[in-house]
Amino acid sequence: MPIHEDMSIITPEGHKQLKSIKKVTRLLDGNGEFQDVLATYIDDYYGYFYEFCFKAIPFTLKCTPDHLVYRIKNVDFLETRDPKDIRTNLEKPGFEKASAISIYEYMAVPFLQEIPEMLPLNLPIDKDNFWFLVGAILNRVAIDKMPKIEANRITLQLFQDEMRLIKFPDEINKIPTVNGTVLLNPNLSSYMATLIENPLVLLHLPLRYQSAIFNGFFFDPARPASTLDDRLMFVVWYIYCRMNKKLANIIYTKNKEYQLNVSSNPTPCSDTHIWIRIKDIRVSVERTRVFLFKTEQPTVVINNFIIKPQ
Repeated sequence: MPIHEDMSIITPEGHKQLKSIKKVTRLLDGNGEFQDVLATYIDDYYGYFYEFCFKAIPFTLKCTPDHLVYRIKNVDFLETRDPKDIRTNLEKPGFEKASAISIYEYMAVPFLQEIPEMLPLNLPIDKDNFWFLVGAILNRVAIDKMPKIEANRITLQLFQDEMRLIKFPDEINKIPTVNGTVLLNPNLSSYMATLIENPLVLLHLPLRYQSAIFNGFFFDPARPASTLDDRLMFVVWYIYCRMNKKLANIIYTKNKEYQLNVSSNPTPCSDTHIWIRIKDIRVSVERTRVFLFKTEQPTVVINNFIIKPQ
């Protein structure tokens, strides 16, 4: 079941577009964990593709008609389901060929598993205000006020009223300046440089830390952050969904910015997945390269959605 080369995968190093790589060694599976890829096959393909479009996020999934995609027809039962309800007539999610899936059905984005090894060393990681600060620094990145990161310091541009809104942990040495503040911590500088390169690593943190990052990212309610960086907005969107078990929307504005929008009647998430409704299906014929993977686990995540690779 080949995968279109325009699709992206989640690797330990972040999102990677398939056309930019020749071999995949590790890949996210449907349980939100990284697995080894036993073999990567690349081939030329000419034929039909089904492209699924969604209202909630400005990303699509493109695959061949016989591709098996994890989906469910209706998620209304998720809000009212009683854990003790053992009725067998409740619809269960499962894999279906792309050509048999209809609009208004739902596809699944998995919640990622916690990976303790992703935690930084020699920083006050057990304090909520540290992760709040991480979110505030990412806010500066999002609104194009990129902090200056050096070997032993980070320089942030902050207005005076913003300075009062950010909670700085006592272990972070700071020097207020006219246009912001300077943070004198080499370990923090190194960690933030890593996050800016690959913000997806935040999605493997415990929920408590993710919640503090989310609050730090939106530390100023008078100026909610928009961003040109789709990776950052994906992280913020994911954290909101995981915190609230409700689906938020990513809006792509006319100014080509990404914004987070919370619907008044959001779709519920399950304990393990974010369910996203299909709003359109485009069918095309293309000549392109396609990728196939051999893995030990039966599912993989392509363009954030769960499919079967073989």
